[in-house]
Amino acid sequence: GRMAWGQPAAQNELLIERVRASDPALTALHLLPFRRLSDEELTQLMAAVKTNTALQELGVVKPLPPSALEALADALAANQRLRTLSAGNNTLADEGVAILCRQGLQHNEGLRCVDFSLKGMGPAGAAAVGHVLWTHKTVVDVSLCDNLLGDDGLRNLLRGYRVAADATVATPAGCKLEVLRLDRVGLTGAGGSALGSFLSSPATNTALANLTVISLNGNNLATSPEDRQDCLELYLALGRLPKLVTLEMDGCQIGDRGVETLCLGLLDRLHAGCASASFVKKLSLGNNNLSAVAASNLAHLLASAEKHLGIKMPHLLALSGNKLGDSGAELLASASSVARLEDVDRMERDLHIDLSKNDLTPKALAAFATKSCMATTLEFLGNDFSSLTLDGDESLQAKVLLALGDGDVILPKLRSLDLSGVYLREVDVVRLVQLMSNENAMP
Repeated sequence: GRMAWGQPAAQNELLIERVRASDPALTALHLLPFRRLSDEELTQLMAAVKTNTALQELGVVKPLPPSALEALADALAANQRLRTLSAGNNTLADEGVAILCRQGLQHNEGLRCVDFSLKGMGPAGAAAVGHVLWTHKTVVDVSLCDNLLGDDGLRNLLRGYRVAADATVATPAGCKLEVLRLDRVGLTGAGGSALGSFLSSPATNTALANLTVISLNGNNLATSPEDRQDCLELYLALGRLPKLVTLEMDGCQIGDRGVETLCLGLLDRLHAGCASASFVKKLSLGNNNLSAVAASNLAHLLASAEKHLGIKMPHLLALSGNKLGDSGAELLASASSVARLEDVDRMERDLHIDLSKNDLTPKALAAFATKSCMATTLEFLGNDFSSLTLDGDESLQAKVLLALGDGDVILPKLRSLDLSGVYLREVDVVRLVQLMSNENAMP
């Protein structure tokens, strides 16, 4: 019981008293929508947070009346022990975000994670966040997902850095940002271009030098050919971020050219002597209209990472919903393989490759088998294997069965294989069940 998720309404008074008394067992308070609290009770609870010394996490997924919003802002200004904040719902809007930022966050020196996702904010709210973000000394993780920021909102967020720089007549020294999530905020190519310029300009590129995670899922950055060209600077700059280990860009429509440019940026990091611990571990590029051309560039990146760092990268290569085809899968299989099985033990990283819904046939699985792929997890969900079944070609059947463990184990580190929705025939399913009972099959 270290969390209070929402006891019956009759216990509201007890909960308020526990917060007032800094109950040491109550380190995380999450008030979900079904928790019935009157406006007065909610205000009293937020006021109690002001002097609490035990709470580290505060999540209030409820509408905040003006009195409770003001009380929370005062609490944030005074309470330096809170580490994680998520407040309000989609009724918070620009005005509520501005109150929390300017009356609370601006005076806080303890928070590390701020979640303003799904808060109904637009460009004005983004400006309020930008006003405090770049000079905050402790915040390392910011999420603004699922808001209607648009390109103007992103520009407002970034403009806050320039305002802070002008005010200090120097680079703002306070920003410690490591995680920035901007999923589904309505960015187009114009916003992507603005972010690319921000990351590339000598005047601003140090602002996000500590960034380890950036997530841009669900923003269509290629609404026109001009957008695709304008965003190339962004992809190159993202690849060059010195500490980036996780990049998520599912559904951004960056295309083959975008992947090529991103890989060039990542290769620049390799050639600059990047340490293996700070190189990319997760690269998520699902639903980006990629073909075997993109697979070729990613394969080259995999091979280069092994050459320079002695590792297979990344931990996760997520490419679902593209059009890599068997030829693209074969390129990735070759790049994620070892020349000798005795080299298996020196490969420390797990390697998870997701090729779901990529127009693959069993030939793709056979390619991973014959190349001694080092993947620990392979996902082939939603590919149509019915066009070339396991027993439709003797040589192919032998390769696939060997890969799955019937005889010598050709996929030496494989622990998980997902074939959900691949449209195998009944006879193939029966054969796979028999195969998994083999004592040499993968664990």
